[in-house]
Amino acid sequence: MKSAPWVKDVWFFGTSYVIPNVDSVVLGGTAQKGDFDLRVRASDTARILQNVSQVLPALKTAPLQGAWVGLRPGRAPLRLDSEIVEATNGKEQRLLAHCYGHGGSGITLSMGCAGQVVRDHILPFLKRRKAFPLAAKTAKVMSKL
Repeated sequence: MKSAPWVKDVWFFGTSYVIPNVDSVVLGGTAQKGDFDLRVRASDTARILQNVSQVLPALKTAPLQGAWVGLRPGRAPLRLDSEIVEATNGKEQRLLAHCYGHGGSGITLSMGCAGQVVRDHILPFLKRRKAFPLAAKTAKVMSKL
């Protein structure tokens, strides 16, 4: 992470990215299949900083605030489905939605996948439960996205 409040846009290129926060930007990434090491590697950090600096040269001199490792498990295909489960009281049914396995693409796919979860899983569940006012309100919000 670097201090760079002037960066306002998300950038993706190769395996690298820049994601702005309020006063900083998160820089990444790596794509190392089967690697679950949680230690920060100087070689990975150097490669990320070099890649990012080639696209956004002003970040080269921005202060480095920290480094960490974040695992982004992926699967092919990603899982996007749902199931009905019994509540612990045994009297109610709950919808359990599954939406995972995006790997390093989670942030880029999140809005589309969230919309699909609502449209294809939550709304039908609410309609079956006759929760029509909530289903109608949710559908109205979804139509604006």
